[in-house]
Formats: sequence, C-alpha cells, structure tokens
Amino acid sequence: MLKKRELYVYQVVVAAMGPQDRFLAVHRTRKSESLYVCLVNQQGKFVTFRISSHAAKSGFLSIPTFAMTHRERLEAQLRLYLPKASWTPLTYADYFVLSVMIFSHRHHVYFQIDDLYGIFTEEKEGMLFYQVRDPYKHKRIVVNGVEETTNRVMRKLFAFGLIASLERSGETPSLYVSEIGMQLLDYYASTYVEQFTQDYQKLDWSNVRVSQEADLASVKDPEN
Repeated sequence: MLKKRELYVYQVVVAAMGPQDRFLAVHRTRKSESLYVCLVNQQGKFVTFRISSHAAKSGFLSIPTFAMTHRERLEAQLRLYLPKASWTPLTYADYFVLSVMIFSHRHHVYFQIDDLYGIFTEEKEGMLFYQVRDPYKHKRIVVNGVEETTNRVMRKLFAFGLIASLERSGETPSLYVSEIGMQLLDYYASTYVEQFTQDYQKLDWSNVRVSQEADLASVKDPEN
C-alpha cells in the first residue's frame, strides 16, 4: 500500500508522463526518505529518476534527482524532462545479473562492492564488485572478483538504481536488487525467463559470470 509521500509522487508523475507511458514502480530507499520512480514506454524501454530533499550520496548513481517540492513546480519539471529523457532497454545480460542476485542466496552466494581503497566511499575510480561464497559451516569462504563483462553490467544496474547497496557499520557494502529492479524482472519475464532458466542450470556458483549466450548488444521488446 502506498504511503502519503509515495502517493503524492505517484499522482504528480502520472500527471506529467506521456499518455502511452506506463508507471512501473515507486519505492523508498532503505536508508533515507528518497523516492525512486521507474516508467516504461511503448518500446519497452525504461527510465528511472529520483525525487528527494537532498542530493544523492553516491556519485555512481547516474539518474537525475528532482527536489521534493509543491505539485505545480515538480510536475512542470517532469513535463520538461520526460520527453527528452534517455530511455534505456533492459538487455538479457541485465536480466541475467538481476536474476542471479535474486537466487544467489540459495547457493550461499552474495555480492559486495570492493571498497578496500575507498573506491566506493570516496569515488576514486570505477566501481568494482566481488562475490562471496560461504557454502558450508566451518568451510573456507571463497571470495572472487567479478569478471569485467559482469562488472560492467552491475555498474549499469547500480547507475540506474536497479541494484543498490546496504552498508552496516564497519562492514563492506552489500548489494541487493531494488524494488525497481524487481518490477523490471517481472515486466521482462515473458521475454527472458526461458533463456535464463536454461542458463541457470549451467551456472558455476563459484564463479558467477554473464553467460556466453547473453549478447550484450541484443535487446528484445517485452511481450506484455
């Protein structure tokens, strides 16, 4: 159920968006009062943006932020932005990585941001990710850097708010699929789930990587 703040944003965005666009999701972050919005157009491409009372804490997030303000001003800003926005396709590689993150806990695998040299917190260079596998109790924990192709996909997903990080005091930032990421998985399921089901059976959970069958340049329109 939408709360008052989410309902306000929903009303403003619906009034500002094009008649053929679809409102896919609005969600509040786990760490603040910021709201993230996702729309999908007729071509099956999506756009995400942020509405908040403060700037984004991470420079790795590339989506625009609009100030939480009175309805007329916010609606006017969105009416100007949306026709010129860069709508983005969700490739199979994107779908693959999001789905892997959803199912990874079943295989005792989770993903983190490499922040050994302040890469993330100080934004010194491009984001690096690694996977951690703790298969059994009293067994050795295996940590692998994510290979470059998969790393690029994860950077894209983070930049558009489809995955996010959760950092507890003194711990390395861990990744999770955001509500927008979950909604896009559902939206594209009829297009990509059959291929992912085949790839899932062949996954090496000790070294997760984008499958060779995933053509990073190919994009399919969702069938729904």
